Amino acid sequence: MTVQQLIDTLQQEDPNAEIAIAYNYGDYTRTTVTPDVIEVMEVPVKYSAYHRMNRLATDDEGLDYNDQDTSLPEDKKVLARVVLSSTYLQM
Repeated sequence: MTVQQLIDTLQQEDPNAEIAIAYNYGDYTRTTVTPDVIEVMEVPVKYSAYHRMNRLATDDEGLDYNDQDTSLPEDKKVLARVVLSSTYLQM
């Protein structure tokens, strides 16, 4: 989803509604939890084969965005992503 798609979707909602993130908590009953969004920021992410999705990049991996470098394999690219977070990110 792009920022513009998110804006377009949110413009159809009540402007005073609270924003939350829904995700599977990972417990036995597969509870879907909905913590409030407390931070929105652009962060560097990398693909994780272990998780089979993007994750936050770490300082030792380098935080310079290089997603346009076609010589790099996908798991070596650092991408810019805007994230909605339910916790304060340590960057």
